[in-house]
Amino acid sequence: HYVINLLGRQEMKAGNPMLRVSQLAGAGGARGWGWRGEKRVGRSRIGEQLRIPSLVTMTLLAGNMTRLAHGTSVGTVQERLKRADVFCFDVDSTLITSESIVELAKCKGVQDQVAQLTRSAMNGELSFHEALARRMALMRPTRRDVADMTAGDSIKLTPNVKRLFEALRARKKSIFLLTGGFWELIDPLARDLGLSREQVYCNSLLFDEAGSYLGFDSQAWTATQGGKKRAVEHIRELTSSTTIVMIGDGATDLEARDVGDGKGGADLFVGYGGVEVRKRVQEKADWFIRDFSELVAAVEGE
Repeated sequence: HYVINLLGRQEMKAGNPMLRVSQLAGAGGARGWGWRGEKRVGRSRIGEQLRIPSLVTMTLLAGNMTRLAHGTSVGTVQERLKRADVFCFDVDSTLITSESIVELAKCKGVQDQVAQLTRSAMNGELSFHEALARRMALMRPTRRDVADMTAGDSIKLTPNVKRLFEALRARKKSIFLLTGGFWELIDPLARDLGLSREQVYCNSLLFDEAGSYLGFDSQAWTATQGGKKRAVEHIRELTSSTTIVMIGDGATDLEARDVGDGKGGADLFVGYGGVEVRKRVQEKADWFIRDFSELVAAVEGE
């Protein structure tokens, strides 16, 4: 595995852009890069500057690369993942290739408005609770709307999800879903992945006897800001876990990580960008991936 890291701005020398290539501790050799002398700076091993044409530079940056943040090395992340005993996953745009609430909004013809509110919440521009309330007020879905949506094929798993779950179960890891989505939409997915209702922390829709929309359960773990972090701590108490990993694509997933404020949270956050890359998540994640095969390899120790 190799990590390409821009250290500040591009430097110009003899009219050519320069890119520093850093080999982080534990990242393996630098075969194929013509690696030359290196010096130790703090805990990092920084290689000499290598001249790389700007076109190649842009290709590398645009490619499907793994990004490490906060000075975490590949080796450190892999070791922590292998030691972890609980893995918590977001659902929308993480385990599935879409936002389930947007798919539901299509039944009501308000998908564009709902999608915009969803993006604002996932990017941290709008509190999750406010975004959720505004989206549901726009849709007011009936029980029939939910049945029609879940009977279709709009909800699709992202690549390598089942392979990852198989690898985790083979190593006796506990799996939970933490999502701001609704159980009524997630139920078929959970059953397909072999998860019980107790393994899913989510919101719930409320209907009257005729199936008309009444609202949603505002007391659910994930109905309010910071709910995923509280859910993580609840899971830690239930499982006596020593290391919990949170995997997701959005701001609420990032907020579930322990930041040393005494409120607890996940010990490691893996950002996922296989469906949509959110800049803040990419920058702040302990590890950022674009395909779950990367996580499979780390869990299996490859």
